Amino acid sequence: MESKLNDGAIIVCEHEKELELGESYGRLKLHKRYKYGKTALTVYKIPMKEVDY
Repeated sequence: MESKLNDGAIIVCEHEKELELGESYGRLKLHKRYKYGKTALTVYKIPMKEVDY
């Protein structure tokens, strides 16, 4: 299946802080985790493609 997300896309997932989401999902790579009380945010990014000049 073709991805609908562009290179450089950012995805923010809100969830219970006890839930540990994976390091990557397809092209999405873990960027950062934040914890606030009972809630957590996990931020994923799709890396930009490197361009050779």
